[in-house]
Amino acid sequence: MRLLPYILLGYVVVGLQVGLSGYVHLGGAAPNLVLIVGVFFALFATRDIALLACFVLGLMQDMLTQQTLGLYALSYGALALVLTSTASMLYRDHPLTHAAAAGAASIATWILLLIHAAIFGPAISVRTAVFSTILTALLAPVIMQILLRLRVFLGIRVPRRWS
Repeated sequence: MRLLPYILLGYVVVGLQVGLSGYVHLGGAAPNLVLIVGVFFALFATRDIALLACFVLGLMQDMLTQQTLGLYALSYGALALVLTSTASMLYRDHPLTHAAAAGAASIATWILLLIHAAIFGPAISVRTAVFSTILTALLAPVIMQILLRLRVFLGIRVPRRWS
């Protein structure tokens, strides 16, 4: 993976997340674009690169939210750990795989955030979590198609399959 395009992609996606959250929303919840990029790296990058990329994407998102630093980084790192383990069993190029992986990752992230909010901080609406998960899962195939076209630019190689 090339470092400079990855940093630029992370910067652009975090900026889009912040900029579009006021315009693209359903029931007061915005889609999590950074999570979709994390799912992309977890599905298509090697294990070490995916773990580092997802963790850093989570840190970038943590710096722009009011959550405790490290919550998104922890959840995205766990997402990468699970998805890289199961990626060989998935049909990575299928849009339903993208939607399902993004939806499951969004649910896991929201569960972690809801647990943290119940213990330490201000309450988070479950309604917001549900609508954000729906929007994230619906937008995942579209954004993944764009990212698949950028795969060569990012330096992510397609793994060879032995048949």
